[in-house]
Amino acid sequence: MAGSLHATGNPEADQLLNNNALALMVGMLLDQQVAIEWAFASPLRLQARLGEKLTAAAIAARHEDAAQLRRRLLALPGFGREKTRIFIALLAKRFGIEPPGWEAEAGPFAAPGYSSVADLDRPDAIESLRAHRAALKAAGRDKTGRPTPMEPT
Repeated sequence: MAGSLHATGNPEADQLLNNNALALMVGMLLDQQVAIEWAFASPLRLQARLGEKLTAAAIAARHEDAAQLRRRLLALPGFGREKTRIFIALLAKRFGIEPPGWEAEAGPFAAPGYSSVADLDRPDAIESLRAHRAALKAAGRDKTGRPTPMEPT
């Protein structure tokens, strides 16, 4: 793969994007979350944090506890508290990546049931998730089960 994208203002970051499909995909995922330059330079930052070539295997092989994983995810653009908790639950429930303390860090998304994408364990599970969310909404609760604030009338 060799492209000619110049999106970051950083030749090294652009080179990574043009020669690494995962880096390009990460940049695209972050695009529209933050400024273009920041989104597409993020794969180079991630590679620097890893201390090795950016590959899916390198990311998956990281051995860290769930609190450290939470801190690192929260440092990424587009990852707020809830998305981080869901992603930790997703890694544990669907991919068997269970760093110590993952249940506490995933919070309500660690529980069995259909509260997030982490619970999509079969092709028709999305319908169960949608039904669960509709029931919560009808009961005046958010997707974690907390009461939603009342809107002014």
